[in-house]
Amino acid sequence: MVNAGYFNNNISFFLAFVVAQSRVEGKIHSIYEVTVGAIIGTLVAIIIFKLL
Repeated sequence: MVNAGYFNNNISFFLAFVVAQSRVEGKIHSIYEVTVGAIIGTLVAIIIFKLL
């Protein structure tokens, strides 16, 4: 059974992937920078949600 949380998670990851891919394709960032940014963003989100 698919619920709203599952759908929202998939859409969020898909949009993050599309933005990261466009940044690399547009030569705005390197793959390394996008990967480090994703890791930092994930860690910050986890810390914020743990505090709330």
